[in-house]
Amino acid sequence: MVMLPTGWVIEKDGELLAAGFLYIASNAPVGCLEYVVTNPDNAPRDSYKALDLLLKEIMKFAEYSLLVSVFGRMSQDSLARMYEKHGFVVGDSVKDVVWRKD
Repeated sequence: MVMLPTGWVIEKDGELLAAGFLYIASNAPVGCLEYVVTNPDNAPRDSYKALDLLLKEIMKFAEYSLLVSVFGRMSQDSLARMYEKHGFVVGDSVKDVVWRKD
């Protein structure tokens, strides 16, 4: 099975601020959110706003795609909090997060 991602890039005035990819299983309404990154040259506030917009748009796409669950993994507490803001639930210490459409 080949899973190619759908990707998003957030930019402002031609400057790349953040990016992320959603892999969608071909045989189940499940997605995996991976490689969410920000530009290391961003001001902290710009990274926060870019990540917030990025996750908002990815999760909107997940809903439009009729996904019932999206998961991801991370080790950063601050990123886990941002995911929680967008409906994810944090799991174990590796920060497994799962979003599920109610």
